[in-house]
Amino acid sequence: MQSFEFEVAIRAPGELTFSIYTDIQRWKNRSVFGDIRWVKGMPWEEGSRLHLETRKPLPSRVDQVVQHFVANSRVGYLSHVFGMTTETEVTFIPQSGQRRRFM
Repeated sequence: MQSFEFEVAIRAPGELTFSIYTDIQRWKNRSVFGDIRWVKGMPWEEGSRLHLETRKPLPSRVDQVVQHFVANSRVGYLSHVFGMTTETEVTFIPQSGQRRRFM
């Protein structure tokens, strides 16, 4: 099994950063994503399912299942696409002042 990790630091309050990341309406029908919608359960509840279509780099249909959700802190989900399952964990880490780091 392979894995990779990356980290991004931005200058924004943590609550704002997290709310933008989890606002699917903001990402819907933009250059990378087409339709994005919840198909089972309540948004961001463990076990809920999200269906999204990508336009770039390859057109695809992705089904995601929320595994973990801690407001303003962490999101974890499984993604099913092209016959593969991937696990993603996004952690939002406060830094000094108005900076927020997520990985």
